[in-house]
Amino acid sequence: MECVVVAGGHPAPDDPLYAYSHGKPKAMIDMEGQTMLEYVVHALLVATQVQEVIVVGIEPDLTTELTFPQPVSFLPDQGTLFQNARSGMDWYLAHRPEDRLIMFATADIPLIQGAHVDDFIIRCRPLDQFAYYPLVRQDQMEQQFPNSGRTFVQLKGSTFTNGNITLIDTRLLKTGSVWGEEITNARKHPWKLVRLLGFTFLLKYLLRQLTVADVEQKVSQITGTPVKSLFVNHAELAMDADNPHQVELMRRQLARQQA
Repeated sequence: MECVVVAGGHPAPDDPLYAYSHGKPKAMIDMEGQTMLEYVVHALLVATQVQEVIVVGIEPDLTTELTFPQPVSFLPDQGTLFQNARSGMDWYLAHRPEDRLIMFATADIPLIQGAHVDDFIIRCRPLDQFAYYPLVRQDQMEQQFPNSGRTFVQLKGSTFTNGNITLIDTRLLKTGSVWGEEITNARKHPWKLVRLLGFTFLLKYLLRQLTVADVEQKVSQITGTPVKSLFVNHAELAMDADNPHQVELMRRQLARQQA
């Protein structure tokens, strides 16, 4: 399977992460001797289920600072997370037109390992849906990463956070540009995501009556394609770096792993 790593995004001077990025993309923040991006790409390249990786959002002058175990392709930043994902998909459609499912990953999850990626992809088999999305339960997230600072969604019967990798059918991206942009922009705010599904869903969410199955069914109806979410056992897939606290948390974790 091919993978697009979305690595754009430059913290502005008033962003707390600017002190870590020093004007470079967030993906270039140092994490115990390597950038976040290097950790992520290394994990993807050692995964047995991933064949090729393309990184979107790193300018050519910065690529010389990066080291990977095998060649990686780069595309420039397109301005938004969704447009970077589209750019990566378009590249694969031009170079690998036979591909149907493409994996997308953000560049700020440096704790992932190849085994985590393989397990998620294998659990998605027989790969007959148009999108697969990992979820991590709150108790598991907090057990592995106490005080993680992650945003949790509380639905009927489950409280969880979203993972930062996903499998998407290229046909869904071709037909869902507007919807995809809206979902991407609202991804950090659960109530905004639910509001996109309509007033009835927002009301059910506020009353704690909305289920994961309800959301899957509604999204499938809107896109005209079947989608599936999976609860996974690897909290690392959801542990991203949105603020200094999370960067320091992951730096400590990586230091322990390397000790």
